[in-house]
Amino acid sequence: MEPAPSPTETPPPPRTRGKGFWIVVAVACALVMLITFWILGDLVVSKAFPEVEMDPPMRARVDIREIGRALAQYAGNNGGTYPDTLEPLAVPDEKGSTYLPSTMIPMDPWGRSYLYLRPGPGNARPRVLTYGRDGKPGGVGDDADIDSTSVEPAR
Repeated sequence: MEPAPSPTETPPPPRTRGKGFWIVVAVACALVMLITFWILGDLVVSKAFPEVEMDPPMRARVDIREIGRALAQYAGNNGGTYPDTLEPLAVPDEKGSTYLPSTMIPMDPWGRSYLYLRPGPGNARPRVLTYGRDGKPGGVGDDADIDSTSVEPAR
């Protein structure tokens, strides 16, 4: 048991935290608030602007890459055989999964179906293409053809 302090003895001063501690607390609070606002802002923006608008040729390139990946995955799961059409890529399996992110085959930015050519004589890999805005082979600018052979590097 400790002896009681004498009346003439002053008790030790209460322990105080230094300025550095409070700076760390303030920075931590600011970071938590910043992250919270960032997450909330991202949610609001994603609801207000669900899809960033791309120019049509860029949208076609993105779609063609996505279809090409789905075709490669399909072939990998089916002994190297590609489908006759693009439809099997959007059909849900027994688990509800599809090779494409949707149960619909995307249309090109000009409202037409993408053209699909299975591998065969003259093309070792499947081809997915669109004839551009005018829907005719050839062209420049938005009328230019966009083909999986020019969108993805050859393997």
